[in-house]
Amino acid sequence: MRRNKDGNTNSLSFRNLARLLIVTETEITEQRSPLSDGNPTADTPNFATFKLLLTGIDDTALVAVEPKGPEDLSRSAQLELLDQLLESYRKRLKDLTRNSNELNEQLEKLEGSLSEEAPA
Repeated sequence: MRRNKDGNTNSLSFRNLARLLIVTETEITEQRSPLSDGNPTADTPNFATFKLLLTGIDDTALVAVEPKGPEDLSRSAQLELLDQLLESYRKRLKDLTRNSNELNEQLEKLEGSLSEEAPA
């Protein structure tokens, strides 16, 4: 049965069942669900146990999520920064090359000036 939102699981025990089978009158009349005992940490196993009792389907198919280490977080931050820089440079390049005819004219003038100044 599922223990937390990361997909970690633990084995079903009598304690899990007893919590759901023995419900006091005050728990029935309270505004919150009888599945919740007021402890947010215990709610996930309580709901998983209740789901197992109702449907017969347990959470053994869940795969636990591996927490990301500092190296993974640093690498993903670096990749995100590089993507932002690339996008910024692409926009700048697009703005600079918007009028290609003007750039070609400038290139021809520069080449002409260079050929005039070059020693024969």
